[in-house]
Amino acid sequence: MFIALHQYLIRIGRYSQINSKTHAFKKNTLITRSGAAEDYLSFIETGIVRFWIEAADKEITFDFAFEKSFFSAHLSFFIRESTDWNIQSVAPTVLWRISCTDLQLIYQQAQVGDKLGRLAARIYLFRLPEEKFLF
Repeated sequence: MFIALHQYLIRIGRYSQINSKTHAFKKNTLITRSGAAEDYLSFIETGIVRFWIEAADKEITFDFAFEKSFFSAHLSFFIRESTDWNIQSVAPTVLWRISCTDLQLIYQQAQVGDKLGRLAARIYLFRLPEEKFLF
């Protein structure tokens, strides 16, 4: 299912005004910064990302995401408020990214948008039990 949605993101990036393109990040680049709202749902084409928070002047890693998976700072993405998370590339990483605004257009314009929305909600719900231990 993830691969099919990734292929859909590629198609809509080529054939519509929806902006779904690849973005390359060098090793150790902050992709999402604590204190900012998450603007993107991302699919990892290649690479690895690390999720971490700062606590008592230490970086506490609480998750990783790998090739062929979706990620975002989910709660921030859905409620449009700042996140406490930092998301950083661990290796050179290529992402397919779609903005929250463009995702809303997909929901409105395409039947598959409903599937993409359900996937994003499912990803968030699967991570929710892990996240409640962080706060």
